[in-house]
Amino acid sequence: MKLHYYPVPDGNFGDYLNEMIWEKYLPVPFDNNDRELFVGIGTLLNDSLPKADKIIVFGSGVGYGGGLPSVDHTWKIYALRGPLSAQKLGQDASLAVTDPAVLMHRAFPMQARPKRYKYSYIPHVHCMRIGMKSWQDVCNRLGIQLIDPRMPVEKVVDAMAETEIILAEAMHGAILADTYSIPWIPIVSNRTILPFKWQDWCYSLGLEYEPQHVIGLWDPPPLSSRWLKNPYIALNPIRKSIVTQQLRSIVAKSKPVLSDRRTMGRLTDILEEKLELLKANELALAPR
Repeated sequence: MKLHYYPVPDGNFGDYLNEMIWEKYLPVPFDNNDRELFVGIGTLLNDSLPKADKIIVFGSGVGYGGGLPSVDHTWKIYALRGPLSAQKLGQDASLAVTDPAVLMHRAFPMQARPKRYKYSYIPHVHCMRIGMKSWQDVCNRLGIQLIDPRMPVEKVVDAMAETEIILAEAMHGAILADTYSIPWIPIVSNRTILPFKWQDWCYSLGLEYEPQHVIGLWDPPPLSSRWLKNPYIALNPIRKSIVTQQLRSIVAKSKPVLSDRRTMGRLTDILEEKLELLKANELALAPR
């Protein structure tokens, strides 16, 4: 069976959560046999999902791509990210549990660390890729820790452990914050951010998705003999000043979000129960 997730070229901790969580919970190692796919963490349920003789879905969500996948007899769905995914796929509402990244707080408890930062910001991986230095400049001005979503999962979790409140544009930044009981504020700086996937996950926990908006940033290209005519160089300092003011206002006025702890515990229990069922059905392993 092949573990299917989106391979970001320079890494994305949200996708690499798959390797950590499923290695912990599923004792049978994955291989490259793409006749059977395991589709777990990620916004992977779209018309670009590869065909296979068998597709096992555990907590993935609908989104991206040009359309919906064709769910047929080759599919076995144990859980979906949220109620919107279940509705889109025409599946029973009981399959809408939550994003399986919440399993992290059971599988890998957060190590206690001194809170060095009031706020940390986790950009979307695309926004970090095009504007790392600019975002770092803004965060430095405000005394905010910038957490690079391309870091290994362990480093992201350690950085979050040092933080009181997470500013999250990366959805799995918010999910990890919530499962580790760290309040969070959703941020949007790029119109390519998909609100559907956020709403899907938030609704699973009884939350509303109400993001705070800032303008986007980029890193200017290298200087050249024509640098004075380059609009990136001319505009970027202005945009950084605007974003600095926007983030300052957000941290001063926005109320952080945290789901009900009983709801988080209940949904985590359901995911673990469904994993035991999956192991018994698909891997021929008796439940513990």
